[in-house]
Amino acid sequence: QWLYFLKNADSLTMIPKEFDNSIQKALNTVNEAGMSKEELEMQHKRKEFISVQKLAILKADKDGFKKGMEKGLEKGIQKGMEKGMQQGIEQRNIEMAINLLDVLDVETISLKTGLSVAEVENLKHKS
Repeated sequence: QWLYFLKNADSLTMIPKEFDNSIQKALNTVNEAGMSKEELEMQHKRKEFISVQKLAILKADKDGFKKGMEKGLEKGIQKGMEKGMQQGIEQRNIEMAINLLDVLDVETISLKTGLSVAEVENLKHKS
């Protein structure tokens, strides 16, 4: 690759993909060596612009990921709280039904607790 580069550096218009990074850097150096002061300044400004754009994209990606994680966590906490509250209500209804088993009939307990008749019957057989 180096021999090919040395023989053809002045006539190469593009860098073959097979070349390793050191040859690509050398070809860029050769290209820059033939540039005028104005062309070099333009080249450096272009590289700086590209670098700034890459950093802006990385920052936007990082910020977007962070925002997405925060939003996901917030939704997860909300859903967890809702599920926990629902489980708490169900547990309270079960406890209330157990306490009423010796006082009320199964249908009334079902009506007052929101449990199905089958669930109340099951609680009755367990106690």
